[in-house]
Amino acid sequence: MREYFEFYLPTKILAGFSALDNLGFELNILNIKKPLIVSDHVIEKVGVSGIVKNVLEQNGICFSEFLDVPLESSLETVEEIAEFFNKEKCDCLIAVGGGSVIDSAKGVRILLEYPNKKMIELSGADNLNTKFTTPLVVVPTTSGTGSEATLVAVIKDTQNHVKLPFLSYGMLPDLAILDPRSTISLPAKMTAATAMDALVHAIEAYIGTQKNPVSDS
Repeated sequence: MREYFEFYLPTKILAGFSALDNLGFELNILNIKKPLIVSDHVIEKVGVSGIVKNVLEQNGICFSEFLDVPLESSLETVEEIAEFFNKEKCDCLIAVGGGSVIDSAKGVRILLEYPNKKMIELSGADNLNTKFTTPLVVVPTTSGTGSEATLVAVIKDTQNHVKLPFLSYGMLPDLAILDPRSTISLPAKMTAATAMDALVHAIEAYIGTQKNPVSDS
C-alpha cells in the first residue's frame, strides 16, 4: 500500500496535431470576447503565433498581441503587459511560447487579480487566491518546462537581482493546447535540449522521494 498522496490538475488539456483548431470553440465556451496573445518575436518569426491568430480570425474573435517578452520573465515586463491588457480591454490571456512567456502571462494574471499590490508583496506560497478570474490559455512551444501544467511561476526582480517564486493553484492555466505544429519550427539544438529537459523531469518524477502512482504511470 502506497503512502498518502494528492493529485489535482483542473487544467483542460487538448493534445494532438491540429489541436489548436479547437481554440475558437474553447474560447466561446469561456465567453471570451477579446484575448491578448502574449509571445515573443522569435515565436512570431517562425509562424507559431500566426497559427493562433489565424484560428482566432476564422472564428471572428478580435484580439490584441504583446510580443516583447524577454528570454527571462521580469517584473517590469509583467507590469507592462498588465497595463497593455487593461488598455486594450482584453478579457483573456493566451500565452504562446516557452517558460518565460508562460510565466510572464501567469504574472500578469496575478497583477490583474491584485491591481493594488506590488508583485514582490505576493511572492511565495501562501499569498495568492486559489482561483483567478482572468482565464489563461497556454500554447507551449518547447517540451522542457512543463509550465503549462504547474502552479508555479518564476519572475526576475532585476532591481534586486533575484528570481521571485509564485505558487498557487490559481496559477494553473484553464486550458493547455499541445499541438505538434507549435514545436516543428524549433531549431534542432533547441528541440534536443528541451527534450532532454523533459526526460530529466520524467526520471526525477519516477525516482523522487515524493513520487506517486500518477507520476509512476
